[in-house]
Amino acid sequence: QVCASLQEAHSIGLIHRDIKPLNILLCRMGGEPDFVKVLDFGLAREIELPEDQSLTSPQIIHGTPLYIAPERLRDPKNIDLRCDIYSLGAVGYNLLTGKDLYRGASALELSHHTLHSAVPRPSENSALAIPPELDQLIVDCLAKDPADRPASAREAMHRMDAIAFATPWDWDHARQWWERHEAELKQGRAGAARAGTSSPFEPRTLAVSRGESPRGKKWT
Repeated sequence: QVCASLQEAHSIGLIHRDIKPLNILLCRMGGEPDFVKVLDFGLAREIELPEDQSLTSPQIIHGTPLYIAPERLRDPKNIDLRCDIYSLGAVGYNLLTGKDLYRGASALELSHHTLHSAVPRPSENSALAIPPELDQLIVDCLAKDPADRPASAREAMHRMDAIAFATPWDWDHARQWWERHEAELKQGRAGAARAGTSSPFEPRTLAVSRGESPRGKKWT
């Protein structure tokens, strides 16, 4: 579903530029479970238009370090839809492993890893059994060279649709998951309302921490 949202944005000439877990909302829509919304197009820009000079200063790179494509770190003006594909791969890695793509004490250190460190495979850092095709798709999305990534969000989506999963996730699985965690969802929302903040509860995080496969929900 994230791929579908990105494909729609790209088809009308928009690059998101800030795809990350906090900008992906998993909810229910019209009673249907596992409906995904891609949020916050605040950094989006039109593909065909020159970028505002205030956003292209060599000293300023807009985005979240762990999810910024390496070519943007080298040159903030060097951007096309494959920057979103890189970020998509970083989100997929996080969902499959419960870990960040790279570890670092600062944005500078994380940026160095993005530019120079080998891309880790999700299968090397996950207790879950990850199909080889999905493992390779994440690595391809995270390629340092944009030319080595899937050419579009639609291509990434089609590659995922072709993967056979040992434990597929369907509507019944999703409905049962939401029913099982209904009380925790309500408690998280109520606590956030009392504190006057957004809810810290993320179904994605809960699924990973409890050993339930988050894949199959088509979050990447």
